[in-house]
Amino acid sequence: MVFSRGIVKGYCWQQRLRVDYILERLFRYRFPSTYIIGVCEANAFMPLFINTYLEKEILNMKLVNYNLKVGNKTLLENINLSFKSNVINHILGSNGAGKSSFAKSCVGMLKYEGKISGNSGAILIGSGSNVPSEFTIDDLLELLKKRFEPQKVKGLYDLLKLNTVSGKLQIKKMSDGQKQKIKLLAFLSEDPKVIILDEFTNALDKNSALDLYHFFNEYNKMHDVVIINITHNLSDLEYMEGKYYYICNRSITEVETKEEIINLYVRGSDMEFKKNIKNRYFLFYLLTVVICFLLGYVLLLSLDKIAHPSIGELYISVYTVFTQLGMLIFPVLVIQTFSTDYKGKTYCFIN
Repeated sequence: MVFSRGIVKGYCWQQRLRVDYILERLFRYRFPSTYIIGVCEANAFMPLFINTYLEKEILNMKLVNYNLKVGNKTLLENINLSFKSNVINHILGSNGAGKSSFAKSCVGMLKYEGKISGNSGAILIGSGSNVPSEFTIDDLLELLKKRFEPQKVKGLYDLLKLNTVSGKLQIKKMSDGQKQKIKLLAFLSEDPKVIILDEFTNALDKNSALDLYHFFNEYNKMHDVVIINITHNLSDLEYMEGKYYYICNRSITEVETKEEIINLYVRGSDMEFKKNIKNRYFLFYLLTVVICFLLGYVLLLSLDKIAHPSIGELYISVYTVFTQLGMLIFPVLVIQTFSTDYKGKTYCFIN
């Protein structure tokens, strides 16, 4: 793009240079490949450009003194943050940190304290499908074209590559990937300004996920929209460049690089795993001691016929059971601990 540097009529030369500089900086920020050449009269152009620029900036979604509490648990506290438009904002964090609850609050499904601006008309798209399953693609397409601008609907239809699927196919007979595309077609036909994705690639095969990555990369280039992607799938970060945020300790922190956010997420998962191991190890050890104590007491009553054993006799009996049976019970419990699939991560130990 080429922009001819403008000097506004009616200003002294210092003011003209200042306005000229502002215009140049705004253009360079919005259009990095712009070349600044020549001098022209820009008194009519400048207000139009600045107003358009400011309108686009308003599309950013901002959190001011934001607090989120579900039941008696505070999930997020005193958040002041801005999510930019024209970029995919990835949010990662451990399970239970508040990612999905945050998403619901942004679309008005959960109450919160503080202020969210720029989220008017925000939509939330999860991994499940809520489009009527008896519809065919042609039925849905006809309905959407009647309600929304036909050209936009057709553009989304083509961008989602739904033209490769038979229009007579019922939604209930589609694959998970095709159902997700149908849902995107229905939701995005409204032309929302804020799109929140919550684990949207869950249960999708690799090819379906790649199709959706390509779609959102292209959609993001074509529309001035805020996209927030809540995920635990690191492939999202690999195929969709953007900004990165990490939820931990009741806070949302922006992370500079993809490598850093991945490192944080992996470290957090590893430390949660170790914490779960430690907790379960303690519980199994305690359970072993209790079992040995009960067996020792039963042995004194049944075999030794001691109705009222002393502390010393009880100690010797429990110790005997522990050395004979405890060494058999304990390894079994430890093996069970390590064979458990730790999917329920609820703690964060990142400084």
